[in-house]
Amino acid sequence: EHRFRVAMADSSADAMARWCYAFYYLMPFGRLKEATAELETALKQDPLNGIIRLGLASCFYSAGMDERGVAEVRRVLEIDPTFWTAYLSLGFNYISRGMIAEALDAAEKAHRAAPWNARAVGLLAGVLVRKGEQPRADELIQKLLAAPDSSGTAMGLGVYYSICSEVDQAAIWYEKAIEQRDPSVISLLRSPLTKILRSSSRWPALAKQMNLPETI
Repeated sequence: EHRFRVAMADSSADAMARWCYAFYYLMPFGRLKEATAELETALKQDPLNGIIRLGLASCFYSAGMDERGVAEVRRVLEIDPTFWTAYLSLGFNYISRGMIAEALDAAEKAHRAAPWNARAVGLLAGVLVRKGEQPRADELIQKLLAAPDSSGTAMGLGVYYSICSEVDQAAIWYEKAIEQRDPSVISLLRSPLTKILRSSSRWPALAKQMNLPETI
């Protein structure tokens, strides 16, 4: 936090510095009001930045304001309908709310645009399981397991098992993602998708691994 504050003390601090501070420090510690304020300021500096707007959506999701989060994602897609990360965000939110049809549509679009991304694969596979399409999900997971660790496989499997409510398996792969310093760990830390993991007996060890308090 000290280093972030030093970085932003200068009036020339840019929008992405604010995004990093909000996304990688304030949000993990549950300081959502401060994170929201930083991201809103960042958007005033760079209103067409989709990454920053998706960060703001994540803040709203974490605070239980799902519709406000979805509205921010929709604004990203109005600017760029091919922004696959936005579909990923929608898919995570919809599946956490049990909106299977909407989640499947978003997951298919994310995977179609970024079939190489492990989180997109894990999301689609998990939604397919929830929809009762196990064979196709198994095929996707086998491809994910065959991919090298450096491709984000651990986080993709963590997403998949979280959606399937298999807490122990989700914790195993989440732990591996932390060991690999996968930055997407932070992006899902307060997500409704991982609530099942945060409320489990496996969470204290994961929190300690990230130097975070057990309750966030």
